[in-house]
Amino acid sequence: MPRSTPSWRRLGAVMSLTASLGLAAACAPAPVHVLDPAPEPVPGTGTVSADVQALLTEVARAFGTEAAATDIVSAGAGPAIAASELADALELGDQPTAVAAALAHAWSASGGARQVSVEVLTAEVVGAYRGDPVARLQVDLEVNRAGEPSRVTTIEYLAAWDGGELTLLVPAQDDRGRPVVDSGTGLDSATGATRRFLQLLDDGNWAAIAELSGAENTDRTELEVLRSVVEDAARIEIVEIVPPPPAEGTAEAQAPHVVYAIAGTHQVVGRFAVSVDERDVVYERTD
Repeated sequence: MPRSTPSWRRLGAVMSLTASLGLAAACAPAPVHVLDPAPEPVPGTGTVSADVQALLTEVARAFGTEAAATDIVSAGAGPAIAASELADALELGDQPTAVAAALAHAWSASGGARQVSVEVLTAEVVGAYRGDPVARLQVDLEVNRAGEPSRVTTIEYLAAWDGGELTLLVPAQDDRGRPVVDSGTGLDSATGATRRFLQLLDDGNWAAIAELSGAENTDRTELEVLRSVVEDAARIEIVEIVPPPPAEGTAEAQAPHVVYAIAGTHQVVGRFAVSVDERDVVYERTD
């Protein structure tokens, strides 16, 4: 019996990559979507700010600290359960729910902190995406680890919502001064490059995967296991996150883009370190 086509691949057929890894930039698909004009009258941002702050706070405390209390995520929950709990409590769409699962894994791998504090400082409606208003949020993340001074990182997100539902949460990007959203298409997009990796995986094109990963992903057994997991998933969400700041003195450099593949059940399938400039996508196991 032929293998069923995963939904991410069906989506990929719509957002088709029609060229090889060496496609000239002039012919490449657009890596970003420019936002549409903001709706009139401009909606308030109080609810979306509160929801984003709650999501970021809950996953950071549940998975990035030793014993900080949480209001939504239950004690001992894994990333998938935590994402489901947050989706129910905060009315999250599929993409923000996948972001919650990805952040939960990223925090759990970052080393325990004594305290994490998240605060949305500003929120401004800057456009619309697929009919939903989009706000740019400036977020302060304060992490306190034992033996280290408290560190504050400022992160900017774009968040879209439809009524009370958060429909999109992505790292903020600008193109020539305009806020934009990653299109998920082509090798100049971090999520598009990851989608390409999964397409090559489905095709069993091991040589192309080795090329795309800079010879980092050559273990055939490891790749076969990943392929079987992807095939078993009814749906895969590919999301980019801003990972937690590493512990002081950590030698390993952060990738320019950190992307996760999340199953429709909110299970973490894989983490990918992506360099768009280098056309480099490296799969990292998450088990």
